[in-house]
Amino acid sequence: MKKDKLRDNLFIYQREDLFRYGIDAVLLAHFSMGLKGKVLDLGTGSGIIPLLLSTSPGIEQITGLEYQKEALELAKKSVVDNGLTDRVTLVHGDLMKIEEYFEKESFTGLVSNPPYFEKGHGLSCQDLPREISRSEKVMDLEGLIRASSYLLRPKSPINLIYRPRRLAQLISLLTNYGLEPKTLRMVHPRRGKEANLVLLEAIKGGGRQLRILDPLFVYEEGDYSKETLKIYEELRML
Repeated sequence: MKKDKLRDNLFIYQREDLFRYGIDAVLLAHFSMGLKGKVLDLGTGSGIIPLLLSTSPGIEQITGLEYQKEALELAKKSVVDNGLTDRVTLVHGDLMKIEEYFEKESFTGLVSNPPYFEKGHGLSCQDLPREISRSEKVMDLEGLIRASSYLLRPKSPINLIYRPRRLAQLISLLTNYGLEPKTLRMVHPRRGKEANLVLLEAIKGGGRQLRILDPLFVYEEGDYSKETLKIYEELRML
């Protein structure tokens, strides 16, 4: 187990044998800084997003739901040792059985960095924890969207980060479950490279009007771009 600094007075415990957070979690946390009220992170893993959003002024309480017990235990240790038990709650559970854990329409905001690959696709993993984190072995995309529609109050948002190659499927499922895409931003490794991530906000019962933001280029000349550095600064990670 390793203790990694996120910012002054905030750290996270991680293990090499479990899926560690990457820049996609950082980008999603920044994209979600405006969430308000009672927020749920679906598939919280090590708890990176609840930790980063724990000081967001609009968020009253943030809960993380996680299937893997080993990851959840690390997240709980991070929450306790950071003194955030009054702000962050962690729940062990299966997203596909969401009704067993939460009442309908009990959240004013959702966040999720779900597995990107369909079951049997993408890079194969040598161990089960990484496979669960990367592929739809336990949770599939439709199950996530169905659960999100169940959990969200009317006119409330879900923020996601996903792969552009599955964007058409994602948007189709969102609209089928009454979640209207409202804000979209493509993320490119650098200029001249195709997007490999997409940030998307959808609103339950929202109007049919989609705003597309300028693309984000993560790197320039081998280092983080100015905008990426600004994201880290606004999260106080630099």
